Amino acid sequence: MRRVVSFLLLLLVPLSSLCALQGLGVQTLYRKTQGSLVIEGVRSEYSGTEFEVLLSSRTLVYDSYVVSFFGGVNKALSLSEDGVPADVSSYPNAFFYGLGNSVVLPLDSALLVEIGCAVSATYLQHTIGTTHYDVRTTHVRIGGNVGVGELEGGMFTVGLEYALPLEGRIIRDDGSTTKLYRVLYSGSAFSISAGFAFHL
Repeated sequence: MRRVVSFLLLLLVPLSSLCALQGLGVQTLYRKTQGSLVIEGVRSEYSGTEFEVLLSSRTLVYDSYVVSFFGGVNKALSLSEDGVPADVSSYPNAFFYGLGNSVVLPLDSALLVEIGCAVSATYLQHTIGTTHYDVRTTHVRIGGNVGVGELEGGMFTVGLEYALPLEGRIIRDDGSTTKLYRVLYSGSAFSISAGFAFHL
């Protein structure tokens, strides 16, 4: 059921742009994460890398102020827990969606700078043996993009992003019992991105 809801939310990204007649964006991000988390009083350190594909729907609200709705897919490339590397080859993709706002500053007819802030929620479902895990994490994402060159109604973009995990929760179901764990984070993530923005 959660995957169906995530798919419908991702479907709303292009549909909302088509209805508003504004724009669509496609970005790929390479992210490095590190920090610590606390589950039921037990602290552990983590670090890793991720690859993300992000689709965004953008609406110009006033002058240079833009509101965006976005979603996408996240894939773990590597992960270490307390210095011990984990095998992420069997990890499924995570899905995310969020809402953001930004300010766009045109510097030239073919050059602009965008600075924004967003909040996103990431969902991951994973089964190990007979135990099923449902993981959710909320992030604040702060970043900037530079758009260069006009090409048939579009613009290439490159950017940087800094993300902070706010909170998380894990639901563990082993078939006989279901338990909810609250996750407290102290960490950060830094990303580089490249993409293409379409003007509808």
